[in-house]
Amino acid sequence: MARPAAVRLASAGALLTGLPGVTVVIAVLLVLAGVLLPDLLVLPAVTPGWQIPLVSLALMFGVVEVFVLHIQVRREAQTVSLHELALVLGLFFASPLVVLAARLIGPLPVLVLHRRQAPVKIVFNMALFAADTAVALTVFRLFPVSSISSDGWAWTATGCAVVAACAVAATATTLVIAAYEGRLQARDLWALPLRDAPRALAVALPALIAVYALSLDPSAWVPLLAVGGVILLAYRAYASLAERHLSLERLYRFSQAVSTDPEVEGVLRSVLLEAKELLRAESAHVLFLPPGNGPAAYIALTAADRLVRRETDVLLQPGWVDARVVGSGVGELLSRTTKDDVHRRLLHELGAREAVIAPLRGEAGVVGTITVSERLGDIRTFDEADLRLLETVANHASIALRNGRLVDQLRHDSLHDALTGLPNRNLLLRSVSDALSLLEQGIVPGIAVMIMDLDGFKEVNDTLGHQQGDALLREVAGRLVGAAGEGAVVARLGGDEFAVLL
Repeated sequence: MARPAAVRLASAGALLTGLPGVTVVIAVLLVLAGVLLPDLLVLPAVTPGWQIPLVSLALMFGVVEVFVLHIQVRREAQTVSLHELALVLGLFFASPLVVLAARLIGPLPVLVLHRRQAPVKIVFNMALFAADTAVALTVFRLFPVSSISSDGWAWTATGCAVVAACAVAATATTLVIAAYEGRLQARDLWALPLRDAPRALAVALPALIAVYALSLDPSAWVPLLAVGGVILLAYRAYASLAERHLSLERLYRFSQAVSTDPEVEGVLRSVLLEAKELLRAESAHVLFLPPGNGPAAYIALTAADRLVRRETDVLLQPGWVDARVVGSGVGELLSRTTKDDVHRRLLHELGAREAVIAPLRGEAGVVGTITVSERLGDIRTFDEADLRLLETVANHASIALRNGRLVDQLRHDSLHDALTGLPNRNLLLRSVSDALSLLEQGIVPGIAVMIMDLDGFKEVNDTLGHQQGDALLREVAGRLVGAAGEGAVVARLGGDEFAVLL
């Protein structure tokens, strides 16, 4: 019986995971571009007369990579590039050679200097730009287009070209993600292209209107540029307002999450989870100061949302950012482009390109720090607004942790004797019940309970005072614990009565 397509694809994808898989995708993109481009690069521009210079078109491709749109769909943020604007103008007013050169030259400084992408990402993006541009040019030239008014062919050709280029980009991106995740399902190959196609057509529509205006009067680029700038500024203002609203909603949910969990463990998990979501970061951790000169407690969240702990003293050494935040009580932003040597050292220690750190406060001052690092995606980075947001999260977390510790202390006090710190009668009864269950299951060979009191204890209180009587009870408690050994339960029942469960 033939296996399902998803299983076959997953099995094949398992052979090409990680960097080898990405290398294969890059090679395929380069081969695709190499097959299509030779016949295209010798062709002239579709529209005779006025043409866009290479520098101008390259600048357009670079600008649209910097000023991307962030669209919020429910609680998922999507980044939209407007490179189709420059591509459509290039299809009509530039030769294929100029379009390809501009597509490669324009975004390169943005990827290297602005987004600071890793070398493998830069190579992949360059190969992708070459391939999707070659596909767009090939599809566009299949139609009899000589101007924007070519009996409707111009609109059809443009739509098919941008959708084809979008499909190439989406498929390549899907394959790269699958290579890193080690799995690939059949629906992944069509889900992203189908989702991106309407976006590409929506961006191509105003570009076609600009092409029509420029074909009538090349000087129309001035009002077109002005209108585009106004629309972009208006959208950015709206997006900023929408993001603030979303942050407030997430902060409210965060407050609810940490306030409904009385356990310190649950509070820590909620704090780290919500901090990652609020700031859209890849990782988050907290660092708690030691009570003395010992190592600090490092608590991080794993990919499976589990807390991992370890001890460290590196991050609290003099000169490190965490130590500086603890000393000043003020958070710090570690940006990708930082020139601060201290910031660079900590980013190197964290294995991150960027991070935000805020202080955690206790009753006696700063008790630790909370850090989020690696903003999801390459487009946006952490800024001062993210620092203020994390400081707000840290304030909520500090209150929730204090409440959690208070609940834990109250729970501990309800089951332990206040004078000696030993388990009280309630905890002893619970321990005896647990031991009987283990005995019934055959896990332990037997149990024994010893009850004892102190002879002459009343005379100690009467002659030496209750303070000395309390000291005697604490001394007896300590000796009983030492004599009973590990695994025994020593409890104080009240007064001078003690019990030992073995």
